[in-house]
Amino acid sequence: SPHRLHLAIAPPKNPSRFEWMVEKITELGIDAITPIVTGRSEKFRLKQDRLQKIAISALKQSGNSFLPTINKVTHFGEVIPLLTNYNNKFIAHCQTEGLPHLAGYSLGSHETVILIGPEGDFTLDEIDLAVKAGFTAVSLGNSRLRTETAGFYVTTLHNILKNRDQ
Repeated sequence: SPHRLHLAIAPPKNPSRFEWMVEKITELGIDAITPIVTGRSEKFRLKQDRLQKIAISALKQSGNSFLPTINKVTHFGEVIPLLTNYNNKFIAHCQTEGLPHLAGYSLGSHETVILIGPEGDFTLDEIDLAVKAGFTAVSLGNSRLRTETAGFYVTTLHNILKNRDQ
C-alpha cells in the first residue's frame, strides 16, 4: 500500500467513537488497524463486520484504492512481538515529560507502526515492554487527546510527514 501505517490502538468504551475514527482514518489512508487491550483499557465491544462496512464505505467516499486490514482484538503483550519487523516503531504516551514529538521523525518511505493507549494511558510496564522491543516513546503534543482523536491525529500527521519526506 502507499501509506504503510499501522495503528495499534486501545478502543474507547463507546463503540461509536471508534467507528468514527475508523471512518476518518480510512478516508485519509491507512494500512492496518489493530484494536488492543491494555492494562487500563475499559471494557469495549467492537463489531468486526460493522467496522469493515464502515471502512468500505469510507474507501468509496475517499476514492482511495486501499482498504485497511482491521485485525482482531489483541492483548498488548501479544501485539508487541507481532510488530517488531517495522522500521519505524513508536509508542505515544503522556507518562514522561519532554518526550520528542512524533513530527520530528522522518516517516517517508518506511513502514510505521504507532501504539496508542486507552484514556488512562499505557502503564509504565507496558511502555517499558515496548521500549525494550525497540519502540521509540513519543509525544503527540501538550493536549491530552481522546484515544480516537489521537488515532485521527497520528494518521493525519503521518500523511503530512510522508508527503514532506518523499
